[in-house]
Amino acid sequence: MDDKVIVDLLGQVGNLFTSSLELKETIDFMLKAASELVACDAATVFLLNEDERSLTAIATFPFADAVGKVATFKLGEGIVGWAAKQRKVVAVGDATQDSRFKNLDMGYSPRSVLIMPLESPRRLVGAMTIARREVKPFTSIEQALMQIVGSQAAISIDNARLHESQKNQLKEIADRTRELEVANVHIAEISRLKSEFLANMSHELRTPLNAILGFSEILKDNLVQLSEDQHQECLENIHASGKHLLELVNDVLDLSKIEAGRMELSYDRFFVGNAVREVHNVIRSLSERRDIDLSITVDPEDLEVRADKSKFKQIL
Repeated sequence: MDDKVIVDLLGQVGNLFTSSLELKETIDFMLKAASELVACDAATVFLLNEDERSLTAIATFPFADAVGKVATFKLGEGIVGWAAKQRKVVAVGDATQDSRFKNLDMGYSPRSVLIMPLESPRRLVGAMTIARREVKPFTSIEQALMQIVGSQAAISIDNARLHESQKNQLKEIADRTRELEVANVHIAEISRLKSEFLANMSHELRTPLNAILGFSEILKDNLVQLSEDQHQECLENIHASGKHLLELVNDVLDLSKIEAGRMELSYDRFFVGNAVREVHNVIRSLSERRDIDLSITVDPEDLEVRADKSKFKQIL
């Protein structure tokens, strides 16, 4: 390869490395450039894992499908791990004769190997290996060329990983923002339900109170001449409304149980007609004030159910 071709190729490498923030694109181009600048049978890029304790092959050329078979190295382990840990370029004439060499589980046995740590100004990002099947040591010029590529690639890889980390952080922020928006919607809904509950509860409380006040006014002020039966009926209605009011208050106090999903029903057998009449007595004075005529028809008259009578009456 003549000098002009080398200069042009190095220029292309520099342009890509300064413009690309895509990790895979950077690494793939780096391997292709390495194979064009220096004659080799295989080139592999290892990236330092997040724990900064081991190196994992991320791409290999031209055996792209074999990247999963490339060994993972701990820092200091094997010739790759040793070079990365020492931050030194290592050129080995015959790797099989080097005690630091660790055989790779691939379809060839590399002999002459060049290993370069990939180090940006900030940190170690990985390592690159270039291998030949025959014993043909890499020249000083070849090493210099690969150091140029490796130095630029390390900066580009570091920038790409930072960019990827930033994208993940932005995605996490966006996800959290969406969660907060959903939470705010839930809070607004809870607030609406709370207001609705208070409005309904105030109505529920006023209903038996109105009945108590209505019947007690009749008795207190002798508004109408009552027979003994009618007098007794007024007292019974006041008593029933008072009991109903107490049940409502108890239900309010039981809200904590409802929220915890521990509301217990008190089952009992009772006649539907009796429960309906008790509800009718509670709301009768209110209906009469609004000129609403309520009548009760339960068929059959002796219809009996097993349920929570208090909740049954609340629903009615």
